[in-house]
Amino acid sequence: MRIIVTGGSGFLGQELVQLLHTLGHQIVNVDLVSSDYSVTEEFLVDLTYNYPKIKCDFCFHLASGAGGILFNQKEEVIEYNDRMNKNVLSMCENIPLVFISSANVFEGLDNIYQPLNPITSYAKSKVSGERFFHLNKKEKLHIIRITNIFGKSQINKFIKYGESHVIPDMFKKIEQNSDKIEVWGDGTQTRNFLHVSDLCKYLVGFINDHSTLIKYYNVCSSITISISDLVKELLKFLNKNKKIVYNNSYMQYENIRISHFIKEFYNIGTILTIKEGLLV
Repeated sequence: MRIIVTGGSGFLGQELVQLLHTLGHQIVNVDLVSSDYSVTEEFLVDLTYNYPKIKCDFCFHLASGAGGILFNQKEEVIEYNDRMNKNVLSMCENIPLVFISSANVFEGLDNIYQPLNPITSYAKSKVSGERFFHLNKKEKLHIIRITNIFGKSQINKFIKYGESHVIPDMFKKIEQNSDKIEVWGDGTQTRNFLHVSDLCKYLVGFINDHSTLIKYYNVCSSITISISDLVKELLKFLNKNKKIVYNNSYMQYENIRISHFIKEFYNIGTILTIKEGLLV
């Protein structure tokens, strides 16, 4: 099958591209930057302004403005992702599409059955994307709400404190020449970590789903952990001994308690610990 992967050069994208390649599919990567892995075709395009006119059988739409807790507050991410989604719909209107959303759409809620009304710009952009595709795609649409993905290849994907995802952010802090490490928040905030390989194996299953319905899926793993315990695991993983200092001011950005919802999510995880996931 000939498959479009938007954002195929990113962390999730490269993992998915590799798996699709081993399964014998032809992959067309549409991204801002080139992939490190072999693909059938590659279009280096800013999807917020343009899209390539190509024929394919299926689309995985992974591309998105996304990052850490400070990045997620940026108002411009809403318009950025909205423009991208419109072009992806034009590119993939007549083929099945998987849209990667986020568990963050449940920000501020007590359960997953309440009307969505998220707080951060990133989460708002994901709700906007879900509604846009639901209204305009009509059929053959799978919306996947995922928790925090992680894996070995993510460790070095540090961009900037507060704009990187939590694990590469913490790795960077631990590697600094200091006897202490600052953790944003009070440490009690929790995350669910889903290994990227488990998500990719789950995603490829939709290629053979011939349903014409619009469906939503909330997926997770069994790794639900506090930030405090996560930092301790990362220190142990790196064989470092540092004093942990908490900066409670950042609790203002904690708008979701995943422990409220995780029992309602579908557990697709086979990787059972953070350590195991950082080694594969």
